[in-house]
Amino acid sequence: PKATSLAAIGDALGNLFEFQSSEEIRRNYPDGVRNLADGGTWNIIAGQPTHDSEMALLISRMRAERGTYDSEDTLRGTGLPP
Repeated sequence: PKATSLAAIGDALGNLFEFQSSEEIRRNYPDGVRNLADGGTWNIIAGQPTHDSEMALLISRMRAERGTYDSEDTLRGTGLPP
């Protein structure tokens, strides 16, 4: 869905600043953010979506295919232990 795609784009653009306050961002980027860069809390490649986007896409696909949400299947889809 379009909304999920837009959220993934925003997630990729903002992952460098995840968990930073607006004051920290202003201090670290006094002229504003001009370029994507590798790094952030999880050392992500510039523009790479985070796990938040991956989870949203997984849930969106499940709802589109099945018309419902199954938390057990979602957990299995993450590869994490139950």
